[in-house]
Amino acid sequence: MKKVFAAAAFVAALSMTGSGCYHNTITMGTTPEAFPTHNEQWRLYFIHGLVNINSDIHLGQTCPNGVARIETRTSFLNVLLFGLSAMVVTPKTTQVWCNTNRAEITVETDKNL
Repeated sequence: MKKVFAAAAFVAALSMTGSGCYHNTITMGTTPEAFPTHNEQWRLYFIHGLVNINSDIHLGQTCPNGVARIETRTSFLNVLLFGLSAMVVTPKTTQVWCNTNRAEITVETDKNL
């Protein structure tokens, strides 16, 4: 009976630590577009996100006017796949909103150099 209770407690503790959904937002302070420009539902990582197996998101090509907001989150379906893969694969959802206005960058150089 003690072994069954210990196994159930272990599974419950393990499922609680691996089932938390999180939401991380990086805002650049500019006006974002109404809908995400880049929406990738299944960015896969191994070993709790330590090993990235995805290609990079090239923000300069995706958002030529600059990036306004980036969101990374773990949805319920992401957590479900995490549990079904015996906690080996860690999927995350990434969304990128581009800036609506073209950012003007001016660089002054000293021509006397």
